[in-house]
Amino acid sequence: AYTRSWAPGVLKMSLDGTWLFRFTQQEEPDAPAQQLLNTQNNPINLKMRGALSWQQRRWGGTLGINFQNHYVDTVSEPNRPIGAYTTFDTQLRYELTPFGNSILANTRLELNAINVLNRSPPFLNNAIAHIGYDQENADPYGRLVSLQVRKTW
Repeated sequence: AYTRSWAPGVLKMSLDGTWLFRFTQQEEPDAPAQQLLNTQNNPINLKMRGALSWQQRRWGGTLGINFQNHYVDTVSEPNRPIGAYTTFDTQLRYELTPFGNSILANTRLELNAINVLNRSPPFLNNAIAHIGYDQENADPYGRLVSLQVRKTW
């Protein structure tokens, strides 16, 4: 994370990620361990989220990017590659009254959009759930827009 303050406001940048080296399953004590990392319905080796946020007095905004690595559909014959998946999120916010004793003190309005570009998850012929995506690593909802009112006490 990095934060920079100057006259026009505060800029924050962050990058978070997870890297898994292996994910195995052993069905019986004497059975060999089976590598499941980067296969359908199992963890993916690399997931990351970056965010750029700006705040100036009462106004603020955030742009986020989410990434998950490609993986392999091992159920289909022949095995098929499943593409990487990247989505963008955004938030605009406004503090109604940052100070004071009114009922609106410490109240914030937020307009949020998840998956702004309405990107569909990569196709997976999911034989387990009989759906066209990997329910463990993606969701079919597409763009979600919400308006929130937050009041802190």
